[in-house]
Amino acid sequence: MRWKWVLVIAVTLFLGAVIAGTIVLATYDFNRFKPEVIAAVKWMTGRELVLTGDIRPKFSLKPTLYVEGVALRNADWGTRPDMLTVKRFEIRLALAPLVFMQLRVKRLVLVEPDLFIEIDPSGRSNLEFDTRSTSETPGVPPLAMPRITFDSVIVQNGVFRYTDAPARESYSGRIEQLRAAIPGLDSPVSLDGRVKFQHRIISLKGAVGALSTLVDDKAAWPVNLSGKTGGVTFTVKGHIRDVAAFHDYRLNIHAKGKSAAEFERVLGIRGIPRIRPLAVTFWLSDPGPGRLRFDNLLVQSGKQQMSGAMELHTRRKRPYVAANFVARNVDLRTVLSSEPVKSGKQVDKKPLRMILAESLSPGVLGKIDADMAIEARKLRLPGIEVDSGKGVARIDNGRLKATVETLRMRYAKGVVSGSFTFDYGGKRPRLSAVLSAKNMDLRPLIEDTGSTSKNAANRTMSLQRGLTEFISPDHLGFLDADITLDAQRVLIPKVSIENISLSAHLKRKRLKAIAKTLQIRHRKDVVSGSMTLTFASGRRPHLVAKLSSGRFDMRPLLPKGAAPFSRTGGASTKVFSKKPMSFALLREIEAELDLNADRLLLYRFAFDNIQLKASLKKGRLHVKPVNFRIGRGTGGGSLFIRDKGKKGAYIELNLRSRRINVGSMLAKLGVESPIDGQVDSEFHLKASGRSIAGLMGSLNGSALLVMGKGKLYYKNLGLFGGELMSALFRWMNAAKKKNYTEVNCGLCEFHIHNGMAGSDWIVVDNPQTTIAGRGKVNLKTEEIDFVFDPSPKHGIGIKGVAKFSFSLGELANPMKLGGTLAEPYLTMNPGGTAITIGKAVGGFFIAGPFGLAAALTDFSSTGDNPCLSAMQAMKKKAAKAARKKSPKRKTHGSTTDR
Repeated sequence: MRWKWVLVIAVTLFLGAVIAGTIVLATYDFNRFKPEVIAAVKWMTGRELVLTGDIRPKFSLKPTLYVEGVALRNADWGTRPDMLTVKRFEIRLALAPLVFMQLRVKRLVLVEPDLFIEIDPSGRSNLEFDTRSTSETPGVPPLAMPRITFDSVIVQNGVFRYTDAPARESYSGRIEQLRAAIPGLDSPVSLDGRVKFQHRIISLKGAVGALSTLVDDKAAWPVNLSGKTGGVTFTVKGHIRDVAAFHDYRLNIHAKGKSAAEFERVLGIRGIPRIRPLAVTFWLSDPGPGRLRFDNLLVQSGKQQMSGAMELHTRRKRPYVAANFVARNVDLRTVLSSEPVKSGKQVDKKPLRMILAESLSPGVLGKIDADMAIEARKLRLPGIEVDSGKGVARIDNGRLKATVETLRMRYAKGVVSGSFTFDYGGKRPRLSAVLSAKNMDLRPLIEDTGSTSKNAANRTMSLQRGLTEFISPDHLGFLDADITLDAQRVLIPKVSIENISLSAHLKRKRLKAIAKTLQIRHRKDVVSGSMTLTFASGRRPHLVAKLSSGRFDMRPLLPKGAAPFSRTGGASTKVFSKKPMSFALLREIEAELDLNADRLLLYRFAFDNIQLKASLKKGRLHVKPVNFRIGRGTGGGSLFIRDKGKKGAYIELNLRSRRINVGSMLAKLGVESPIDGQVDSEFHLKASGRSIAGLMGSLNGSALLVMGKGKLYYKNLGLFGGELMSALFRWMNAAKKKNYTEVNCGLCEFHIHNGMAGSDWIVVDNPQTTIAGRGKVNLKTEEIDFVFDPSPKHGIGIKGVAKFSFSLGELANPMKLGGTLAEPYLTMNPGGTAITIGKAVGGFFIAGPFGLAAALTDFSSTGDNPCLSAMQAMKKKAAKAARKKSPKRKTHGSTTDR
């Protein structure tokens, strides 16, 4: 039963200790120490300690002393009387040492403490205590302090406030819970607590230096803490020498989170790239009063990292930052785009004005001065990858000036290099850049307005709208810019810009771009020259271009099916298309063009030595003069087009050509010509409408084609069926074994009024027959009505075709051409059978709707020629009509539509 005696003795000793401790607490007058405690605090800090309540014991198995209404006075210059107030101060004592008149604190509790820390405008902190009394009487405190140990210190529902007058900043927070273990005044203190700061909960755990070193500004007070707030975990390791003034410290801080969004929530800032995870490491120190230094700074997320150093000066009129950064493999697309980046998806770029407004607003720039050196390696922007870049930036008195001295980036599969300066301080930011580019492919970025797909009309880009958007405040309209660009091998839809030397100037929403040298290539063809574009918001763009070329083939660049005359199936087959055409471009731009080309190839024409001047202003296009050569032939004229909005356009054409060899011209286009001979032509045409059919239906004017001696090749016409071919052989009396017929001359003259084209002069002469014709074409309905009178010179036979011979009498019968342009027919005699033409006449056109006549006409200046006789008769008739015409009468359509 020995164990029972052991238990009885232990219980007796415990009860004895409790009784003894209670007797001591009950009989001991602790209030007699109040003056000594107040004097000791005054001696140590130079501040007055206020103990409003009595020091009272709390009787329990855990002996406790408490006092209410504790306050520590603030500095004399402080903005409030007390630096620290405590509602209740509790000390729980160990029972056993108390029996032997020793104090061992088991727990120290501060209930609702209120701590106020402030820095005055001169930089003094109220944590800087007056310790002159300790230095005057070292080692002689007014009260011999016993050696006290604290098992734990607990803070409940505390409040702290911080005010920094030089920085004009103020913070406050709550200490929801704090527990500290203090083995001794010379031992490290372990901490575990929760603090609420700026609406965020911060958990802390770790250890700090001994309490005895807090007042020793020469000893290093170690700090080793870890914590978590808002999804961000952090550690703080290092030392502080002057804890009271929070001065002379060096701390290593490491923080990491699952994403940048967690750092944004914790720091209360925006604009951190959307990357995950994110880790930040740096050494924080204070090399001098009001100076913070961040060394070995490293911000990292996977392969993305930014390193460098930064120093912050807080005691200037405006805070000053000196920094140098190196960014490697950083992806800024999420910051500079309006939507999240997804793999394989093109991101929409955020307007530059919005980016600057968010990060570099005048309010932000006016609060800080800075000098920064920045280097970038492998930087990703929306649509751009920066291989390398190096520059400096300065913020001074609200003005930002950033200069990138060397830049190399990849854009549109090419390389862009150069330098630029951005000055942002006045009312309008200014950008200056000198750039060079090579091997860029802009085709995916530029809509191909020549597309023939169903949605091509919807995708057609308005130049004026595009430029207006470009200089709008959301893009570049909020700044002024001077940019110089030298580029080589830039691909755009259908052509490439081989060389361009461009200078662009943007000032107050007015853009002027000058291409001093420009070289455009398509395959082996090159166009070179210069170009100037000016544009101001609310006005039409104005383009001035001077271009020249040795040879340029436009056919691959023109839309497929660009021919205005095409046959469509169905019951209402027409040659002239009713599809509306848009002339809106005439109102969207003003232009002046000077073009010279040694050879210009189109679908139906091959021009040599073409020279033209064009002017476009207020929806009116003037092309005058136009001069060209085709072989040894010459031509010239003018073209006028005026946009009439929903009504289409008014068009006026005046063209004259002499001695044009059609065969030689088509040979340059790689086409076998149906005609071998020289052609003269003269056109004076006017029309209004919104489609080819509308223009032809309103056509007014005249057309004349004359052909001299030559040949007509049937095989190359590729238009007529067998019956009509036989008729043509009979009609023209071609040679038996040749695929052509010889033509002595041909003439065709049309006068057109409101879409009704009539001719009294159609003459074709060959060695066998002379054919004279007259008739009309209703260009609105496309109905044709012609009569031809052949005059055979002698009888002929066509072996293998009709297998009989024709007499002069048979070939003297008139012939009628009727039907429509799409489906014509030929009647051999008034009572004969109609022969239907197998293909649309529209496919035969070489020079417009009168190509058929052009193919059968020419000019000959020698010999007995019926064409010359017809021309002389035409001149006499025209002179007679001119004498009868009133001089005051206006020609239809000559002025009202201009």
